[in-house]
Parts: sequence; structure tokens; C-alpha cells
Amino acid sequence: MEFLKTYTPVLMVLVLLSFLRFCRVLDVPIFLDEATYLSFADSIRNNPHNLFVSFPAAVLPVLPWFLALSYFIFGNAFNIFNVARILLTTTDIISAFFVFLIGRELVDKRFGFLSLILYMLIPLNFFHGRLIMLEPLMEMLFLIGLYFLIKIYKKIYDKKYSIKLILTSALFLSLSFLTKPLALVSFGSLLFLPPFFILKRKVSVLMAMIKMIPAFFVFLFFTLLILPFAIVIFPGFENYHAIGGNNDVVFNFKQNLWRSYWWIKAYFPIPILFAIFFSSILGLFKKDVLVVWFSLWALSVILIDSLVGTKFFPRHLFPVAAPASFLLAYLVYEIMALRRWMGFLALGFVLIPLLQKDLLILSDAKNSGLALEDKQQFYEDWTSGVGLAEIGSFLNSVSRREKITLFVENDTLLTWALPNIYLEENVIVYPLPNHFPSSLNNFLENNSNTNINFILLNKTADAPEDWPVFLILSQDKGPHRKINLYKYHQK
Repeated sequence: MEFLKTYTPVLMVLVLLSFLRFCRVLDVPIFLDEATYLSFADSIRNNPHNLFVSFPAAVLPVLPWFLALSYFIFGNAFNIFNVARILLTTTDIISAFFVFLIGRELVDKRFGFLSLILYMLIPLNFFHGRLIMLEPLMEMLFLIGLYFLIKIYKKIYDKKYSIKLILTSALFLSLSFLTKPLALVSFGSLLFLPPFFILKRKVSVLMAMIKMIPAFFVFLFFTLLILPFAIVIFPGFENYHAIGGNNDVVFNFKQNLWRSYWWIKAYFPIPILFAIFFSSILGLFKKDVLVVWFSLWALSVILIDSLVGTKFFPRHLFPVAAPASFLLAYLVYEIMALRRWMGFLALGFVLIPLLQKDLLILSDAKNSGLALEDKQQFYEDWTSGVGLAEIGSFLNSVSRREKITLFVENDTLLTWALPNIYLEENVIVYPLPNHFPSSLNNFLENNSNTNINFILLNKTADAPEDWPVFLILSQDKGPHRKINLYKYHQK
């Protein structure tokens, strides 16, 4: 009965908000990275010796393994792309539940409940958390590890912690890193967590640190678990950081801070940014160490994100959603403590702009005010799967009469996603060499076993003038970008 009393209202609201998350979850065209992760999973499913097939691409193994397991369970009965989208959306919903649990541990049930609602509606993760990306799974595993770490800190003074709790926290934090090393930007928050418990208990720093020694075993086990993988994959990240002198690093940092500013403005409506700022000021004014921790957590994500990595995209700010939801919840919670009706007004003030942005994303994501980089990557550039469904439908209709060969550029959208998600078995897909052949006739004669041959070009949509092909179908993506299907006719 106590369990039902505690969790039923929370789960009901979570299920209700989940309908928003799942609504039109398949409408965003498949993205290059999604196709890449699914191709890794397919490779693992077909050959268990390929467990670490993602390493050369500097992708750690947890998401490919997770998708491979999903492929094994659902792949024969359902479209794996649809299944993976639904499962990754579910991981961010689970993250919202752990946001509730963390809020309840740190303050109380009401605070956790408010945090859950706000996390589910923040547009940054509302959009990116519905895609087959590393970030939703990474964040879920981090929040689970953080939850158990907080329980360790709370139990240390009562000497009720156990080695099982320490290992559980270390395991989930390690899995978070092994999903994507970007998890490290959130680990800055863990450094600021002990002072909160020290000041709350009002004991000497020395005594507190002595009592917290068991918690440091979490980080010891974490290091031991990730070290072998980190050593193997580290060379793959050589191009993911600023190199050169200090001036290059500083320039990269400034550029990324500027990008972060625009991306945060894109995904956090102005009233929400004001509310987060006012919450931080209110916490400082009240000398609330917990709010200081939330603020430092959010700042550490933005600053560390901006400091590391030159291949920086809006989705890399995904971990800022959790501390942002806590800061917003704190403001509403404090106002509710003064006057309940004022608290509900404050909650409405926060929810309305969030819901407006989320509904825009659901109705027309491309034109909803996404960050420019997201609009390009997911809809307008060669990395977008826009047009694949239409091209697949056309080729399937042709192939029902006779088997055909489709020659495609060598990228995962065309070599894996197109044949595995959109095409039927009667279409044979064959990759073109990275450098187009000088003689198309000779190349097709040597590599085609069918009478009908099509060529699909995405990165370089316009075929060379000397190719004996004519345009069959063209799909516009964005300004100066399209995907073209050609039919070959032998001279």
C-alpha cells in the first residue's frame, strides 16, 4: 500500500507525459549516426565476434550492444528502426523517473515530482531524447549511478551503506561513460556533491571526509572498469579536441561557448532562462547549498562541453536538462511554500512556454526553431535520411516486376539504412567506390548481375556529365542539397 501511495500518482503523470514523447516519434527522418549505430548492432547480431566493431569509429560499445540485443529480440518481427526509436525514447522517460527519485532523496517527494514533470518537457531533450542517439542512454545510466551515489552519501553517517551499493553506483557510472565519454562533462557535478552533505550535517570537513571514504571506492571501481576500454579507444578521439598551442584551445573554447549560447536560446524559451537564473539567485540569497550544486552542475556541463571537442553539436548539451529541471523545480517549490496558489501560478508560468515549444516540435519539428546545426543535420544536409522512404517506395514498385541493382554512394544511410529499412529483397544494393569510376560502363558490367541498374547519389547529387544515366527521381532536402536517383542506359 505504501508503494502504491508513493508511486501511483508519479507513474500516472509519467505515462501521461510519455504520450507526448511517443507522439510522432518516427516522423524525424533517419539520421546518419542512427544508421551507423544500427549497422553496428546488425553486425554484432550476425557475428558475435564483432562485439567491438564500433571501436574503429570511436564509438564505445554499450549502445551497439543494447541495439544488438533489441535486434535479436524484435528484429525479425518488427522494423528495427521503429523499435530502436521507441526504446531510446523509453530510456529518457526512465531518466525522468530517476530525476524524481533523486529529487525525493535530496529534498522530498513534491520536489522530485516537480522535477520529473519539468524534465519531461524541456525541449532540448524532448527533441533529442526521441532519436537513436548515444546521449539518452548515456544520461539514463548516469542518473541511475548518481541516484545510488546519493544514497551512499546519505547512508554513510548511519553506517548503512554496503559494498553492493558502491558497486551498483560504479557500474552504472561506468556504463554511462562506456556509452559515450561525454558523460564526463556531468562528472563535474559529482565533485560538488560532497560539500552539500558536509554542510547539511554540520560536521567538520575532516570528519566528513573520513566518513565519506567508502564513497570514493565508487570512483575507484569506476576507473578500473573503464580503463581497458578507454586505453583502446582513446586514439580514435585524436580529432575530437583542440590541438596546437594555448591560443587554439582558447579560441575553440570561445567558439563553443558562443555556440552553446545560441543553442540554449533555441531550446530554452526566454521565460525559462529567466526562471533558471532567478532560481539560482534565490538559492544564493537563501544560502541553499543544494541550489548552488544544481547551478554548478549545469555550468560544469556547459563549460567542460565547450572546452573539449571540436566536433560540437547541440545534442552534446543534453546533460544540462537534469540540473535545469531541478533549478526550475526549486523555484516553483519555494513559491509553493509561501502560497500554494502562487506556486501553481509559477508552475503554469514555467509549463506554458515549455509546452508551446514541445508542441511546435511535434507539429513541425523542422520549422519549430531548432538550432541551425540540428535543422541542417536532421533535415537539410546529406546526413539526413530525407527522401529515402520515397526512393525506397519507387524502387520497390519497380523491383516487383524484375530484380534490380542499385549502386549507391558509400555512406551508411545508403549502404545500410536504405536496404535494411526501406527496400525489399528484390533490390540488390552495391556501393560505389569512394572515388567515382572513370568508366561507369566497365564498372557496372563487372559488378551488376541484373538488366536494370539504378544509381543513387546523396553527398554529390549531380552525376558526372559523361555518365550514361538519366534522372528518374529527385528529392529536395534543403538549400542546394538534394538526393537524386538515376537510371543507367547502356551506350
